Amino acid sequence: MMVLYSGTTCPYSHRSRFVLFEKGMDFEIRDVDLFSKPEEIMAMNPYGQVPILVERDLILYESNIINEYIDERFPHPQLMPGDPVDRARVRLFLLNFEKELFAHVNTLEQTTGKKGHDKEQEKARTHIRDRLTQLAPVFLKNKYMLGENFSMLDVAIAPLLWRCRKARTSLWTASISASSNRPLTALKTWRETFLTVRPSLPASIRISMMSRSYFML
Repeated sequence: MMVLYSGTTCPYSHRSRFVLFEKGMDFEIRDVDLFSKPEEIMAMNPYGQVPILVERDLILYESNIINEYIDERFPHPQLMPGDPVDRARVRLFLLNFEKELFAHVNTLEQTTGKKGHDKEQEKARTHIRDRLTQLAPVFLKNKYMLGENFSMLDVAIAPLLWRCRKARTSLWTASISASSNRPLTALKTWRETFLTVRPSLPASIRISMMSRSYFML
């Protein structure tokens, strides 16, 4: 049985939980306290980060690597395209997500009290919001990011969109005017539709009830 070491609020761990639920397979999730990580985490991952997937003698870390391995081990439903050209394009998009979106997510995950951190977080929120606004036309035209086919691209971005939701007072919640929210209407619609057609997403979220909100849609 696969064992996933997962941070309950970690968006990268959320990706891998999503894939495991999507595959409908047997697995075990072991919650990791991100503020007091056990020594075994560092022993399995020299970077001391989650998620970590363990299957017998195999130990994997980094969510995209973990998810692609799971997809190859359990190919139904297939999340990576079968065509090598399309698969390469998806991997390029995944890299873009990491550099243009999730690099700023890391800033929001930090809870340091150092001077200027609030400004850094607000800058990160603005960048994420602006980048998602650029992606909005994709969600207006398509059911999923690759059209009618649910893929690893949807898996990668879903935890981010889930956290962009209306929430009560939170470290993640930015004060955004109604006018600046309007361009994100398509993303909100996509998220609500997504929850109804992919039950694996809310199933994976229930393990992470303390997920914070980045900003309000």
